[in-house]
Amino acid sequence: MSNPVIRAAELPTDFEQIVAVLSAARPHHPRSVNELQHDWLNLETDLKPSFQVIELMGQIVGVTEWQRNAGAYHPQRCSLELCVHPDAQRRGIGRILWNAVEHGLHQLEMRCVTVQVSEDHARGLRFASELGFVEIKRDFESRLDVQTFDSSLFAMLEGELSQRGVTLRSWQDLDSTAFRLELHEVFFTARLDVPRSAPATPISFSFFEQNILSDAEFLWDASFVALKDSRIIGFTGAYRNGAGGLADQWLTAVTREMRGQRIALALKVKQLEALKQLGFQAVRTDNDTRNAAMLAVNNRLGFERQVAVLVMQKDFAPQG
Repeated sequence: MSNPVIRAAELPTDFEQIVAVLSAARPHHPRSVNELQHDWLNLETDLKPSFQVIELMGQIVGVTEWQRNAGAYHPQRCSLELCVHPDAQRRGIGRILWNAVEHGLHQLEMRCVTVQVSEDHARGLRFASELGFVEIKRDFESRLDVQTFDSSLFAMLEGELSQRGVTLRSWQDLDSTAFRLELHEVFFTARLDVPRSAPATPISFSFFEQNILSDAEFLWDASFVALKDSRIIGFTGAYRNGAGGLADQWLTAVTREMRGQRIALALKVKQLEALKQLGFQAVRTDNDTRNAAMLAVNNRLGFERQVAVLVMQKDFAPQG
């Protein structure tokens, strides 16, 4: 067997092979070329993902992808994806990739890096632990079969909200500059209450519009807002996933003063009805284990809990 060759990725030329490796290594979280190209073309320089690849006989078999988090930004903190194609595992390729990316992060004077590992991925957890990563957070992923979802069980819900002056409308129906600005304002505040591994940092309207609203995979006709007195008091969104027939449920949130009134539940029911009509087979979402209220909503809707995903962090010692 030829020796592995590690190099910086050639973009966009390598995107197809990179996506093939990432999706093969994590089949339950497939990536798409469109997703990678969008970030590469649209994100600001210090937010763009950085890729290294490793080749065997001219074929990419391993990938590292690291980038700073726009929603919890710090110039010396980043997240990392390190994947080796299943056919090339157990050959030391993961260690070669880690050594290279660790050297690069030290050169950039990074303070810490996080990775995500599924709870049932014993080898991945062992590898991360051996490298000095420790768990700081865990999320539950949940899935629901959209086609068997029975919305009649919640038939009275929207009517009850309507009697209290709350109506549900799709993003597609309401789209305008004024709508986008108001939606960003509600999003800006609501996301501060979402449990996370690092403090939330502001997301500008321009970033929100370019990287969320303008994403080619965003499902405007399956995303909804709750309105009261013509003002947005809650929202939920959805993306088309890279896996056929699968949608990803994005953030669902309600303004602080309107919580506890089953608005989030109604928004999710409305979204599930829309996804069913659009022909999706299943929807996926994830929640921090500390987010008891939203986990209760998902349980009521029939979402089935999957294995937890651990966020693990490695702190780097100060250089010099």
